[in-house]
Amino acid sequence: MVIELQFRSITIQAGEIEETYPLMFSDIKQYLPDKKTPKRRPRKKKETVAHLIDALIDSIDSSCG
Repeated sequence: MVIELQFRSITIQAGEIEETYPLMFSDIKQYLPDKKTPKRRPRKKKETVAHLIDALIDSIDSSCG
């Protein structure tokens, strides 16, 4: 006995569905996402005292030599 399962996934634009099946689209439109979810902004880099000291040393080095 052999059981074979095959799954396929396709992505269809909402406009294509609306053109082909206008009545069905009006029923399922409420379940479709309106837009992509926004991506998170990267965290701001924190300025520490070590960064300030490094910047001071760099500025002193560049002015002296």
